[in-house]
Amino acid sequence: MLHLITRRPSSQLSHMSSLNDLPDELLLEILHFLDAIRSFETQSTAFKRKQIERERQRENCVRKRALYSLCLTSHRMRALSTPTLYASSCTSATRSGLRQLQLLHRTISAPNNALCQTKLLAEHILYVENRLADFRGNSLQNDEVFLQESFATYSRLLGDLV
Repeated sequence: MLHLITRRPSSQLSHMSSLNDLPDELLLEILHFLDAIRSFETQSTAFKRKQIERERQRENCVRKRALYSLCLTSHRMRALSTPTLYASSCTSATRSGLRQLQLLHRTISAPNNALCQTKLLAEHILYVENRLADFRGNSLQNDEVFLQESFATYSRLLGDLV
C-alpha cells in the first residue's frame, strides 16, 4: 500500500493536536495499556507453550522501552509515565537479566531518584517476575559462567527488590 504525504498549509497545523494536549486522565488510560503483561503460570507451565511465553516477554520489553521513551519527552509525561514504568520488574536469571536488575536496583536505591515524584521509585513496584530463560534464547542452564560467578549477585538483587 502506497501512502502519499502531503504538506498541510500552516493554518491547518495549528489545529492539530498532540499527545501533550490530552488531559491527564486520558493519558493515564493510554498508559494503562503499557502495563506489563503478567504471567499467572509457573515457569514450567508457561514454557510448555514457548512461543506464547516468548512473545509475552518480548511485548513486555517493548512496553518498557515505550514507557522509558515517554518519560524522556517532557516533565509532564515523565510524571505520568514513571509509576507505570516502575510498577513491574520482569527479568530472567541470565547475564542480560542481571544487567537489567543491576540498573533497576541502582536507580531505585538512589535517594534522589524520584525527581518530580511524591513517592520513591521503589514504592511503585507492584509486580516482580523472574524466569530462568528469556525471549532472546538466553537461559540459566546454558550459561555455566553466569551460574558459577553471577547467580548469587542476581539472587541477592532480586531478593532486595522483592
